[in-house]
Amino acid sequence: MIGTITRIARPSLNLLKINRVLTAQRFVVPKRFYAEKADEPKQEQKSEENKDGKTEDFQELLKKKDHEIAELKDLYRRALADAENLRIRTRKEIQDKEAYAVQKFAKDLLDTADVLTLALNAVPESERGENKLNPELGKLYVGVELTRKELWKVFEQYGITHYNPLGEKFDYNLHTAIFQSVVEGKEPGTIIHVDKIGYKMKDRILRPANVGVVREK
Repeated sequence: MIGTITRIARPSLNLLKINRVLTAQRFVVPKRFYAEKADEPKQEQKSEENKDGKTEDFQELLKKKDHEIAELKDLYRRALADAENLRIRTRKEIQDKEAYAVQKFAKDLLDTADVLTLALNAVPESERGENKLNPELGKLYVGVELTRKELWKVFEQYGITHYNPLGEKFDYNLHTAIFQSVVEGKEPGTIIHVDKIGYKMKDRILRPANVGVVREK
């Protein structure tokens, strides 16, 4: 009986060894499994870092392109503004040339108008009214006056107008003082004599009036 029990106990010891081996093998497999899975988050982290780097590079590229587009738009606007200014200046120059094309010719005719004015001023006041002592002189006066009026009408067709500043305040832009004199009862700077009337051509002074001015004592 004893020998039989001993033979039965030996296989039990072997079974224990087998169980131990199997148990050890079971614990090894999970270790390999977890070791393999542990590398996956690292790879995912690297992938995310690469994506983040690419996104940052792409955003920097977008910023650079946006800046270039803004500069091109600014240059385009400036070019449009320069072109518009050039068009306005060119149009104004053409208009001025058309408007003032006869300026030199008109200046030459001013002397003729001055001669007619001197001729009219040479006729005494007594010969200009109805009771003329010399009818022929009166007729000459009327003829010269009509001639001057017709010349002024031609001037007006080209935007040329005359002005007589007698009694007005002296203005350096409109008048040229040929003499100054002290006059009682007159305010200094008042025009007391007009030697030659002035002429304007539109908004330009064609010729300033030659005048005499009251000065201070």
